[in-house]
Amino acid sequence: MFQYIGENADFPPLILPVIALIVWSLFMTLWMVVARVMLAVRYAQRGEETVPATPSPSDKPALPDTVKWIGDNANHLLEQPILFYALCFAATLSGVDDGIFLIASWVYVVLRIVHSMWQSLVNAVAVRFILYIFFTLDLTYMAARFCFYLCVPGVDTV
Repeated sequence: MFQYIGENADFPPLILPVIALIVWSLFMTLWMVVARVMLAVRYAQRGEETVPATPSPSDKPALPDTVKWIGDNANHLLEQPILFYALCFAATLSGVDDGIFLIASWVYVVLRIVHSMWQSLVNAVAVRFILYIFFTLDLTYMAARFCFYLCVPGVDTV
């Protein structure tokens, strides 16, 4: 069931895309913090009032779009990817972690990273929506594949 990656590593291969997306989410959170701290420093240097410490929906317009986009994406990485994490762990525990499932999980991670970069740097909604459709379809495929494996008796690989 487990594959060896590296000299002393014995872990399920689906752990790697999970860890990759977790690391990416932490990177995006750090980017958000740095962007907001730099904004606060700029405000302080100009003697302007900084953005309130406890933001409310009415405070959002005070942030420049580029800073909002990074924060919005960091929040998005705490939404749908939760399903991805749960699905990968369930697939690993039940033995549905074959090569096709692993490829689909890496496709999901790559599409999420591309979506993050697009939203944080360009934020053209039409392209973001297309990326959203693709990674949602990928996650749906993974869930359907997992359900098929569990619901069809005698199926070893799906």
